[in-house]
Amino acid sequence: MRRSRCSAPRRVTTKFSGLLLGPIVAVLLILRAIDQRPWPTFWRTLEWRSEKLVVAAMLLVACAAVSYVGIWSVYGFRFAPTRDPSVLLNMKRMQAYTAASEFELKNGGAEPTPEQVANWKPSPTARIVMTLEDMRFLPQAWLHGFLYTYQSTLTRDTYLLGKYSDTGWWYYFPLAMLFKTPLAILVAFALAMAIAVIVARRSGSAGKVYLNWTAACLAIPPAIYLFVAMAGNLNLGLRHVLPVYPFLYIGVGLAAAKAWELRPRVARWVVLALALVLAIETFAAFPNYIPFFNLAAGGARGGLRLLGDSNLDWGQDLPLLAEWQRKHPGVNLYLVYFGLADPWAYNIEYTNFPNGYKFGPTPKVSMLPGVLAISATHLQGIYQQKEARDIYGQLREEKPIDVLGGSIYLYQWPPGER
Repeated sequence: MRRSRCSAPRRVTTKFSGLLLGPIVAVLLILRAIDQRPWPTFWRTLEWRSEKLVVAAMLLVACAAVSYVGIWSVYGFRFAPTRDPSVLLNMKRMQAYTAASEFELKNGGAEPTPEQVANWKPSPTARIVMTLEDMRFLPQAWLHGFLYTYQSTLTRDTYLLGKYSDTGWWYYFPLAMLFKTPLAILVAFALAMAIAVIVARRSGSAGKVYLNWTAACLAIPPAIYLFVAMAGNLNLGLRHVLPVYPFLYIGVGLAAAKAWELRPRVARWVVLALALVLAIETFAAFPNYIPFFNLAAGGARGGLRLLGDSNLDWGQDLPLLAEWQRKHPGVNLYLVYFGLADPWAYNIEYTNFPNGYKFGPTPKVSMLPGVLAISATHLQGIYQQKEARDIYGQLREEKPIDVLGGSIYLYQWPPGER
């Protein structure tokens, strides 16, 4: 490690998960400091463990200071969210939301009474945020956003393998990665691990030290990130663990380079085969990448029984529904849409069914023959009451007329009629 560059300021001002860079950098610096190898720096090469630990501590302090100043600079070095210091965000309301979320988490989803919210004893996280606001230690908008993010991740409806939960499962993200990562990449990961084991066994003591440090740099950051994601209750989509993938790809690249060095002919054909399979998987999914599931998981159609929300359906297929309606004029269209985009913006004429588009016309049920278009998320029943979940869930036993882009399912209405 000849140079240490702190990228934390950019991360903690765009994503609160960037705060994980703190422990990640700390662990890596401590490991480098206790490593027996000399540590080259800008001014001299460090030999003694004690002086390396001092430098590691100095770098951590520097990263923390730069991050702190970086946060303030993004908010114009103002505590208040606007130039008017008298205009502040309503932190009391956000504290009430936090109290309700913490009570729901503690009481199995039961909503708290106003008295319980009033007598709330904040968790350590909430207490720290409130104390920092009282001290004006950080911009209020940043603290408000952090508290909002914290309380919104305590309980959230989620779906996995046909089951529902408001606190998620520890194995959600490993399964999501298994389902939604292309098969060629999964095979490449497995081969890279095998190559790493083989190289480690053949390496001498000096080589093992280098391999151990390389493995630590590649394994510790994604391991910490993935552990925190698995320990949390926010199980919405693979996108929440995308930072894990670059480290895996770098590991695959290093393993491929080593295999090319040891067995160039075999490595050449394996790399070519995996690249070809990956290209086939990619072009087969084009342009519907959001609902992508690998072939072993059943493809995009198999995703309906595996994962929901942003793994499958982000309301992205309204343009396809508009195109379908243009090709089928005069057909009554009934819509149960999941998303924020307005169907009318795409000139879609529809009857809004119950639990459908919440900003649309007043929901009503019609039994006139037509076609029911329902988003995959509502077909799964993730954000619906049990009664509506059971009603729309019956459609999963029917064969759809068509599936638009992987997220909007079309059924004959009323069900069972042909």
